[in-house]
Amino acid sequence: MGVRGIQIKTSDNCTDIYVYIRGCVGGAYLKLIKHFFFISLIIFLTGLLISVNIVKFYKVEGSSMGKNWTNRIAVCVKSFNYKVGDVIVYNGCDVNYCFCNSGECYVIHRIIGQDINGCYNTKGDANKFMDLIGCLTKDKIKCKVVFLI
Repeated sequence: MGVRGIQIKTSDNCTDIYVYIRGCVGGAYLKLIKHFFFISLIIFLTGLLISVNIVKFYKVEGSSMGKNWTNRIAVCVKSFNYKVGDVIVYNGCDVNYCFCNSGECYVIHRIIGQDINGCYNTKGDANKFMDLIGCLTKDKIKCKVVFLI
């Protein structure tokens, strides 16, 4: 590294001194800066998505989705297109789910079909029968599970 040039400007009883430095930063140091910037960007974007309710986290407590789902965290995103095979989160109280009585009863189940009225049919992977619920429409679905932690 070395000083490439110095520029001095004077105006209104102030003196500005500019020093231009040219040099190369070592490869490992540059990689560290790049990784720090990338991780900071990921953390910032994740926080932004969470604050505007695009990404949500739900704890899987029951066993209706099978052993691989129990006691895990489902990471979900708001979607506008749902299809058969998607695992979704919905509030059971919105569709008269039989186990719900508190106002909030989030259910994580897989979409197994859709009827002619636009109502989705859901079922837990470990359950033998589909959910006996009212009409679960797109607007009642909270989000789609994208992965588990």
